Formats: sequence, structure tokens, C-alpha cells
Amino acid sequence: MRKLCPGIRGLLTVAGILVLASSAVAEQAAASLPATSPATAPAGRQILVSLAGAPVGDGSAERPLDIATAFSASGPAKPGDTILLAGAVYEGPMKDIERLPFVLAVSGLPDKPIALQPVPGAWVHLNGTLQITGSHMRIANLEIGDLKWDRTGKTHKNGPAGPTWPSSTGMARTR
Repeated sequence: MRKLCPGIRGLLTVAGILVLASSAVAEQAAASLPATSPATAPAGRQILVSLAGAPVGDGSAERPLDIATAFSASGPAKPGDTILLAGAVYEGPMKDIERLPFVLAVSGLPDKPIALQPVPGAWVHLNGTLQITGSHMRIANLEIGDLKWDRTGKTHKNGPAGPTWPSSTGMARTR
């Protein structure tokens, strides 16, 4: 279990959906799930994302993708693929003073999740919030949070935040 940022105590996947929970809840739930590791996951292709990436990129080192394209449901990631983020601070989209969430809409399969992680040895921060609308993914070693947070909301504020789940899962929507 990895700590993503202060205040998030545990991380696990339930029915292919990333769940943030307290340590005790996460440990109890993780103990009841079958063991998997990146070594046992099917190997797909690697898709590189960088600040210099473009929507017309192919995810290679020579032509990396931008983060919005890589995270979209219509992007190139397929079940079993790994989305690798080059080390950087990725700024979330803005609408006036409101920071909109990054929307992670990719979907893998139960036996072929899509992995989202930094390039080995890199540090990645998603500056904003992350809304998860896809399923069957593994997310590791990312920092997520707004570095320009304004508690008064006068100069900067966040839009809808946190993971949301499709209503078919029976889980309550969170904000």
C-alpha cells in the first residue's frame, strides 16, 4: 500500500475501481483480495506521456502523448497497457479561477488492468484533483493535490473533486 499524499491513508482496488480508505479498512480489504503484482500482470505496450506531448503523438519517446489524450476513453491505451508519465508537475485544466479535475477514463479488464505510473525513477505530481470514470486500472507512485489551493476560493478554487464511481457499483458518489 502506498501513500499518495498527506491525508490519504490507504489505497486499494475493489472491483477494478481505485478506492481511497483508512489504513485499517484498506488492510482488511486487501487481505481478502487475491494477490497480484506487476510481475504477474499481462504485459502490454508502454505509452509515454510528457509535458511536451501532443494529441497526435503515438506514445513513443520520439512522439509522446499529452496527458488529456492518454487519460481519455478514446485514447490509445488498451487493456494490459502501461501509461508512463515523464517526471513533471502536470497542471490540471483551468476554467477562469476554477481548477477542473483530470479525468481518467481509460478502462482495462479484470485480468488486464491498465497501469498508470511515472517513468521509473521519475517524480510526478498531478496538480489538481483526479476524477476516475474508467475501470480496471492500477495507479502507483503519483502525487495528486492542488499546489495553488486557496482556502477562501477568491483567487483559485477546485471544481468537482475526488473519485466518482458509476452508480452501477452501488458506491456513493464522493466529492
